[in-house]
Amino acid sequence: MAEPISLEILVDTDVQVSADTAPKRVVDALRRHLRPHNLARTVQHRDHDQRALLTLLQAHSGHYRLPQGLLRRVTETCQRHGIPYSVVDRRAMVSCPPLRTTAQLTSSQQKALRRLLLHDGGVIVAPSFADRAAVAAETIARRRQRCLVLCDPSTAGDWAAQLADLLHPGRPFVQRLRAASNETRVVVASYEEAGQLPPGALRQAYGLVVFDGVEAVDPLVMMKRVRAVGARYLLGFAERATRGDGLHGTLFLVLGGLVHRMPAASVNRPPQLSLHFVPTAFHFPYEGRSQYQAMVAALALDEERNRQLVRDIAREAHAENPCVVLSERRDHLETLAKLLPREISAGQVTSAVRPAQRSELLARFSRGDLRVILCTSQIAAEALQTATARALFISFPFSYARKLQALVQQLLRPASDKTTVQVYDYDDQQISPLHRAFDKRAKLLERLRRDADRAHRSWAQLTLELPGSD
Repeated sequence: MAEPISLEILVDTDVQVSADTAPKRVVDALRRHLRPHNLARTVQHRDHDQRALLTLLQAHSGHYRLPQGLLRRVTETCQRHGIPYSVVDRRAMVSCPPLRTTAQLTSSQQKALRRLLLHDGGVIVAPSFADRAAVAAETIARRRQRCLVLCDPSTAGDWAAQLADLLHPGRPFVQRLRAASNETRVVVASYEEAGQLPPGALRQAYGLVVFDGVEAVDPLVMMKRVRAVGARYLLGFAERATRGDGLHGTLFLVLGGLVHRMPAASVNRPPQLSLHFVPTAFHFPYEGRSQYQAMVAALALDEERNRQLVRDIAREAHAENPCVVLSERRDHLETLAKLLPREISAGQVTSAVRPAQRSELLARFSRGDLRVILCTSQIAAEALQTATARALFISFPFSYARKLQALVQQLLRPASDKTTVQVYDYDDQQISPLHRAFDKRAKLLERLRRDADRAHRSWAQLTLELPGSD
């Protein structure tokens, strides 16, 4: 009896087998297995090309094609049916000088890493950003491959800053996409930014790709990136094990399947909010609305008030609490920056700063290169996307409740070692309109403090109730 012909399985961005040589029982078994995960059925409004992208098992140009994360499913199916096979692996391996991690992994993180390293790809469910970053950093160090981290735009700054801290030497070699060079070993980009790269870059430039936010990213966007990536190693992260659209099983599958769930007890604790309402001695002979602009101009120049502000900012900065200082006037921010002690690194972000320079300053603040960032409230609300900050200074009359709430909630995002967020607000009590505006802010801040306390109590109760994990 003739020896059975070995099935050749080619893998790069996709897994491919010849339609002429693939045994029918193997193809039928794969179809049965993948039928519940057929994304194309759930997105019938998509055009033909999109439906092809979302079809996990395609017949095209004489080949069957599947996402590369399904390689293990294909080989296991061949083994189950007694079909000999060989794998021709053309996935990208982009070795680079090694980086080493600086953090000690917890037992929970070590367990997740061990499970992951058994496979070329897979998804880890980890509610805590600190857990995800620690496991990613250790994976990067172990794999020794040039890495691309894909994430939501709101977390890109945090990813870059955290990996730069966890990897050594990190800061020169961990960069956002717009600042990356050929020397960069870890590139952080949003899913949207990655879509603007030439196909060859996703196919050949990285040996490890990390997909964060698998529980939330649009399925079409996810499949576009997965099927364009040619890296040997894939790592998916999800904050939770399910998606609202029910597609979690499918999107986990195309990245290699769910390999580990980290316990909810490892979630960073929500920080508490500490409020500092500081009276000032500012005085102005205010007699009506027509004098308002002259009054706030005088406030921005008031030497005693500004020195009071700078003393508070310097105290928090010296305590290693990254500070955000808000004002509605550029001249006020410039004055405060000049008064800060020289040893405190600071940057100003206003409409006078070009967007590229603005982004660089905010990235430096996220990385910890700047201890103080001084900015107008509008720019802070639009561009300050980092969990780094631990102190907020409302240095100027500020009356936009929604903007203030968004900024405080941004600061309250959990981060490693962040236990308390400090908010300083200044009561110019001798000026009636300024005191009324302060009073409104104080009521909003007190409500946010109560919300933060409730979140912290809930976390503490959850931690007590959950059993320990090894």
